Amino acid sequence: MYFCTIAVVIYNEQKNLPRLLNSFNKISSHIDMELSLMIVDNNSSDHSVEIIQSWEKRQKHPFMEVQTVKRSENHLGKAREQAIQSCKTPWIIFVDGDTQLEWNWSQGLYETFKKIDDNTVGVGGSSYYIPERKWHHWASQLSNVFPLGRTKNNKVVDHVPTNNYLLRVEAVKKAGGFSPLYSHVGEDLDLNIRLRKEGLIYFSNEFTLRHYLPESQKVWFQKMFNYGWAQSVVAINNFGGVSFAKAIPVAFLITLIFSFYFYYLATLLTIVTLMFFPMLRFYFLTLVFYGGGEMLGLIKGFFIKSLRKGCHVQNL
Repeated sequence: MYFCTIAVVIYNEQKNLPRLLNSFNKISSHIDMELSLMIVDNNSSDHSVEIIQSWEKRQKHPFMEVQTVKRSENHLGKAREQAIQSCKTPWIIFVDGDTQLEWNWSQGLYETFKKIDDNTVGVGGSSYYIPERKWHHWASQLSNVFPLGRTKNNKVVDHVPTNNYLLRVEAVKKAGGFSPLYSHVGEDLDLNIRLRKEGLIYFSNEFTLRHYLPESQKVWFQKMFNYGWAQSVVAINNFGGVSFAKAIPVAFLITLIFSFYFYYLATLLTIVTLMFFPMLRFYFLTLVFYGGGEMLGLIKGFFIKSLRKGCHVQNL
């Protein structure tokens, strides 16, 4: 018998929650595994909590326990750490509120458990974007560039995002847990660097979920900026722990700035190209926002670290 808690950290997910909760109803209870559900609400201002409470009252679900934890602030790192500290099972799997489990997700998770050894501290499941708008297809194609898009099954990896991530609770605690330094993004990258010292992290394509993208490109670009910013903070606080490949966006941005400064023709050609090719404009702006976040994060991170050497920086 395997015991695991599914943890979902949410903030204003009233649009996405019905899809996720409906997929929970389809989880098979005929396998030798007991699942608990923990939903951590980061002080949502919409109807997310009411949707969860209504679902819990009227639906038949396979969980041995359903727990809703309400928080008074929107802080992702602290919310994930609260889930770890409140977890009663030896394993916890984080899924995000904007996802939906595939029909065979629980069976795949069960098969994954049977292959886990004592050296395994984490297993990342696969996820794929669900295109609902034209630009979503471009974002989906862009995601294939990242390492996990090409990772083979059961391969040891350095980083797994927390949208479909099975973790050994004891190992996470030994690694220091989720840092309160990361309020919105970056908490998974920081944890993975420390968690690798406790054991091996694998990628598995056996338990898969669907990941829904934001409705507007503005929100997407804002997320890219935040990812870049957080990545710089992680790199500063974990020297050598972040792959140099993640610096490609900021390198692209620096090259772009120098090109525009010295070659006016390059500026003109870029503007004309972006006007007529929306897909290229989307990729261009994604790199610019991501690289901009990395650049500003590095500048502010090094500046604050030099002023507060040895202090805990909370507001990066």
